[in-house]
Amino acid sequence: MKTNRKIPSVTSILDKIEVLMIILAIAGIIYFTHSLFALIIGIAGLILFRYVNLFSQTSENDMRTGYEKKSGKIKAIMPVLKKIWVVMIPLSILCLAYVSKSFHRIPHFDRTQLEIEYSDVPEGTAYVDVLVKIDSSDENYTDFNVIPQKLISKGIDNEGSSVFNSEPIDINKNSEIAKYDDDGYKSLSLHSTYVKDFDVVKPYGYEHDDMMLKCSAEKLYKQYGKFRLAYVGKNGEVLGVTKKTSHTYDIDEPYKVIADGDKATYSTWGNSPLFYVAVYIIRITFYVTIIIIAVAIINHSAEKISWDSWVREQTRKDRDNNGESGRNL
Repeated sequence: MKTNRKIPSVTSILDKIEVLMIILAIAGIIYFTHSLFALIIGIAGLILFRYVNLFSQTSENDMRTGYEKKSGKIKAIMPVLKKIWVVMIPLSILCLAYVSKSFHRIPHFDRTQLEIEYSDVPEGTAYVDVLVKIDSSDENYTDFNVIPQKLISKGIDNEGSSVFNSEPIDINKNSEIAKYDDDGYKSLSLHSTYVKDFDVVKPYGYEHDDMMLKCSAEKLYKQYGKFRLAYVGKNGEVLGVTKKTSHTYDIDEPYKVIADGDKATYSTWGNSPLFYVAVYIIRITFYVTIIIIAVAIINHSAEKISWDSWVREQTRKDRDNNGESGRNL
């Protein structure tokens, strides 16, 4: 009959450190390799490392004691892992529901194109310019760069291609927008060589104006931080300036800035940081599940080998006792 055996509780600080080191080793394998195959090989190696030294014990009793001791160390961490797992599973389900919204064909947008949308503008607004904190110490700074080009007509040529006719807006170095400098904010189009072209087409019926860059819009935002947007008249007069832009993300829309009265928004094409946090939580849950399975395998192996060694030891003792009884008779 199988008897109940008590596993010694873990009280030693060194024992707890040993268990944590094993978990850190498994986590390290996951982090540096990102490979399930390497994880399985690593777990197998850790199992062998923990138990191979027991085969050098001098007696089965010592072996069984050693297995029980090591099993006790691992079992001490199981309740913690299970509590983490219970919390992570429902959280991962919510995260999976969130990230699944992005599991569709992602449109491609030109990273060097910044769309400019605006509404609720002051009367007399000809276009909206982007303002950034830039000065002469910036390697991309210039006194006067690109004059916005206003679309005046469009048509079809003899080959059936669209033809757009534009003319520069009446702006020069002495215009108010060219001299504008409030808290370090200046016109991006007029004072940064990052801007290649600036097409003002919204007044002609399009949804937005287009600013073409020599770098990605993302790089521009990272370098200069929050933008402001200026409402500019046909002669370069500044009719109003928005507050600093808030930052949003949209996987289905290109890079753009949006002016609405005194409010401004910079929209990035792509997933928000929350998306990557959700993916990270899902990955952690998967890894914790793998670790729990590995620990369960270690415990099962320890239990089985310990029980087999105990049975063999008891059988030997019974055989010795029976032999001794026979001699006494």
